[in-house]
Amino acid sequence: MRHAWTLIEMLFALILLGILGVLGGSTLLRIYQNYHHQNDSFIQEIQVQNALLQIKRLLENSYLESLMLSSGEEIGSNPLSLKGKSLIFYEKTQEYVVIGDYSLPCLHGFFVPESAKINNVLTLEFLSIDLGSNGVLNKKCSVYQKVNLPQKALFVTSDFIAPRDFYNSKFQGKILDLNANQITLEIPHLFKTFMQAKAAIPIIPKMYFLHSISSLSFGDSIFLESKSQLQGVVRNTQEIIQEIADFKIAKTALGIALEICVNDARGNPHCANTLVVEVE
Repeated sequence: MRHAWTLIEMLFALILLGILGVLGGSTLLRIYQNYHHQNDSFIQEIQVQNALLQIKRLLENSYLESLMLSSGEEIGSNPLSLKGKSLIFYEKTQEYVVIGDYSLPCLHGFFVPESAKINNVLTLEFLSIDLGSNGVLNKKCSVYQKVNLPQKALFVTSDFIAPRDFYNSKFQGKILDLNANQITLEIPHLFKTFMQAKAAIPIIPKMYFLHSISSLSFGDSIFLESKSQLQGVVRNTQEIIQEIADFKIAKTALGIALEICVNDARGNPHCANTLVVEVE
């Protein structure tokens, strides 16, 4: 005949179950906390990589020679922290049109110096890339339909110093009319100076097409303020990432090196880096 459990046995069983419950609960809690931390770290890593990719693509399609700090400080070979600073640059305006077996740029910028006509305005003829292609470019390039038309043209001389002179108005002329054959613009101060001195202009036969200045601001978050692709909207501001620990930039022989760092919930830094090479 089986006897019922004694009170001591029941107390012992309850104590044992309590111990197992505490151990199991703490183990499950640690597993959950570890999973939660790993999940947060994974999400943070994705956000960091995404932010870095956005900035890389933006700079790849900009004139890297125009990169400088808004304070006037230039970027050197030693990594420079951008925390609390702003990086300014000019984005490129470019589109391509397929003609036969070729893809031709709408805005290549190469012009014929001997074609210069100066009256109240300056007119220059562009170098023709392909015989008969200009007519097709004029029809197919949206920029020649006054959509997203560049604001200014920048000229480069033998004494031009980048990035500083990208922001010097004497090298710039406001664009009045533009097509695949020629450009008409207000006479840049640079041309007026040489005209008054009756001297030849030591100019490189390639111009840059500029919109308004774009900037990346680095505080606790990174904000991009750039020209908008939408007509009627002057500026476009967006937040790229929040709560960064640091962002560094440096010039290398291969391109522009970038590094972004954020701190996880435990205060441990997580960094990612990349190299930016200008896309033609």
